[in-house]
Amino acid sequence: MTILNISLPESIQAFVAQQVDKGGYGTVNEYILDLLCQEKAKVERVESLLLEGLDSGEAFEVTDDWWEQKRSSFQQDETEYLLSTKANRYQLMTAIQNIDKKTNLVGFTPEEWNEEYNI
Repeated sequence: MTILNISLPESIQAFVAQQVDKGGYGTVNEYILDLLCQEKAKVERVESLLLEGLDSGEAFEVTDDWWEQKRSSFQQDETEYLLSTKANRYQLMTAIQNIDKKTNLVGFTPEEWNEEYNI
């Protein structure tokens, strides 16, 4: 294994130390190695998706109009799903009424939302 020395500002060193404690890492080396492995996996995933895209068929120009059509199509599909069953329609109408009346509203932080819905 190769040794790599890096210099960090004190604020970053403190942050790294906190992450080591919070993440259950035994050492700073383990934490940094885990970060690098995660980044490597992301790069490999992007490269894989790019190659898959290149092999997926004939290329075409993606314009602003194309994106707008995709957005409109997605919004229409989403609306159709929300209205697809009586239960969905009821929940949607109830949510709209609650927003209008400002009652029964629930607040989430982005972190809580991601944790709840595994995003």
